[in-house]
Amino acid sequence: MSDLRATLRQLRQSPAHIAACLLSLSAGMAICVAVFSAFNAMVFEPIPGVRDRQQLVQLRWGDGSVTFSPAEVQAIDAAMTGFSSTAAESTRVLPAALPSGPAAKLVAFASVRYFDTLQTRAAAGRLLDARDANPAAAPAAVISDALWRQAFGADPATIGRPITVGGITATIVGVAPAGFPGIRLRDVGQTDGDFPQIWLPTGAAPIIMRSAASPAARPLMVLGRLRSGATVRAAQAELAIIGTRLATQSTARRRDGMLRGLRFGLDWTEDAGLALMALALYLFIPTCVLAIGCANVINLQLARATERARETVLRYGMKDNRGFMEKVEAYKILDVAAREGRPQEVEVQVIALGGDVAWVSLPGEMFVELGLAIKQASPFRHTFIAELANGAIGYIPNRPAYVEGNYEPTSARCVAGSGELLVESAVRQLRDLFGIELKERKMEK
Repeated sequence: MSDLRATLRQLRQSPAHIAACLLSLSAGMAICVAVFSAFNAMVFEPIPGVRDRQQLVQLRWGDGSVTFSPAEVQAIDAAMTGFSSTAAESTRVLPAALPSGPAAKLVAFASVRYFDTLQTRAAAGRLLDARDANPAAAPAAVISDALWRQAFGADPATIGRPITVGGITATIVGVAPAGFPGIRLRDVGQTDGDFPQIWLPTGAAPIIMRSAASPAARPLMVLGRLRSGATVRAAQAELAIIGTRLATQSTARRRDGMLRGLRFGLDWTEDAGLALMALALYLFIPTCVLAIGCANVINLQLARATERARETVLRYGMKDNRGFMEKVEAYKILDVAAREGRPQEVEVQVIALGGDVAWVSLPGEMFVELGLAIKQASPFRHTFIAELANGAIGYIPNRPAYVEGNYEPTSARCVAGSGELLVESAVRQLRDLFGIELKERKMEK
């Protein structure tokens, strides 16, 4: 119970410190959880509807661009031996006629082997395949699981129904797995609405756009699936050669020729060092925040331990040295009585050296809080405090020390507030001297 009372006393004495500790710890833990969740989602957590994500490689140019023309995708697909297949996707927000009414939806135009590359299985019906690449075939559409449930009530009869998207009518042939994001990573906080809701074959894009625009005007994002036994390092070397060739052939825009592949997930057999380095970088900032919080808690506990130690020393010291504090109090009473009611006169001396340096001499053992108060109120740039100068009247505590008790305030020969009077006298003299120094400087000029 005594420890509990001491803890509650500390809480009352330093609520701001306690709040800062709790906030620091809470913030550190929250950031650690959030960062690790994001890192886990981007690197290790399975992507809904996608198998073996660590075998997928996202293609990008050296300037950071991740878009390719259909011709470039075709050239990469034909020349890249390190990939078993590629998936390409271009997205548009288009109007769609739904049972619940017209709505704008994010539509993805998918390449022939899009779902094969991602190794995705349909939740209902089938997915887009080579049959849908025939321009003469009726347009087919795959809808997301979220759209199927929200707009069609998860009705199995949805398969085979027509849907009008961007002015053309396609037949719904299947439903994608729940949460399937396509070829984009799902970041923390994103919902199904941030990803494609409808997939159409790439051949439907020119019809919907109502123009014979060049294929290069419709950029595609590209993923490749590593062939069995292939490594990212080998694929990078092959992509560099292909990129150089594509750069010389590209006329639509400037290419730097640096074609690279970024693995969609880390493989511990090949990327252990990179994974550990990335994880360490991601956790560095939240770890620092958490460390600050822990340091605050430790500091608070040390302060509490110091306070408890002082209380213990006083309690058991008085028990082992019976009457010691009573003797201290008795000697003080005798000394004060010997003055016969006469006030105790002391000298506070202030010396200034120019307008920057000042010394304050005080006649006793001043508590450090009083000296700091003088320094803070002094107009001089540097103020030095000298105690036990021009007399010695013993300890001179500040007001709070008399409430806390202990040896020094018990033995002090001056009442509470005496130290503050000395501070006022010293500060007043410092300000007077500083004003004189300013006047002398003005006269010299």
